[in-house]
Amino acid sequence: MKSKFLLWTSVLLLIAALWACRNESGGALKDYTRHAHGYYYHLVEIGEPAPPEKAKAYYWLDMKFKTQRDSVFWDSHHEGANKVFINVEDAGNDLSEYIRRLNTGDSVVLLFPVKSFFKQQFNSDRLPYFCEADSLLKVELRVKQVLGFNDWQQLASALRNTEAQDIQHYLRKNGISAFADSLGVHWLNKQSMPKPELAAGNQVTFSFQGQFLDGRLLDAQPQSLTYTIGTPDQVLKGINYVIKHMKKGENIKIILPSHLAFGEQGSSNGSVPPFTPLAYTLTLIDVKQND
Repeated sequence: MKSKFLLWTSVLLLIAALWACRNESGGALKDYTRHAHGYYYHLVEIGEPAPPEKAKAYYWLDMKFKTQRDSVFWDSHHEGANKVFINVEDAGNDLSEYIRRLNTGDSVVLLFPVKSFFKQQFNSDRLPYFCEADSLLKVELRVKQVLGFNDWQQLASALRNTEAQDIQHYLRKNGISAFADSLGVHWLNKQSMPKPELAAGNQVTFSFQGQFLDGRLLDAQPQSLTYTIGTPDQVLKGINYVIKHMKKGENIKIILPSHLAFGEQGSSNGSVPPFTPLAYTLTLIDVKQND
């Protein structure tokens, strides 16, 4: 009799636990609307009522990415340096397509399937360890401002001026002399730009290590790469340009302005914010001349 009682007690506890889990899941999503693409959204605050002008508009965003347990793993104020923009003309995934519907002051929380989110945002089929057990990922965002083309040009100009000031501050702080060429590359400890040594088509092997101007490293260790000079999208524009002015065995240090690095959008994985100059150390290891 006692064993039957314990059996029924266990069954009832299991049913209660399953019911609680179902209610918890349903309760977590009850305030959300499901989109046809499989993600969920909940509008928290409505901003300006008039719809934004879509033509050539940029969205300036406050944004956080969180795990299913509400642990923040990316924050636009920290990793993005408060410079996160989406150009509606370049919209091409569920997150950016949804943002097109918003206006200045709108706040929203979105829940995305983890695998599709990392595939769309970072073009990666691999999940980071902190999301491996999650089925959904949370995005909290607020539209700081919807910028028309003229407003965007003014803001971009101001950010480029700030970028130039940051470079000069870095040089003064570290007591470094540099030559700035016509493209904005700063050749550290040089009085003039080196003459071109290589041409498009030469195959080179070089090592590189990049860092932010505050000293934070992009890569923990120097990386090496072999590529053919002039091949599109193999290296940053600035690296492709600088390598042509190096000799085999030479080591140089440079600062690349953002338009020769990751530009006005920043890196695709969010590690480098928009309008961010970067310092690089380059070593040209080997050169194979054109046949």
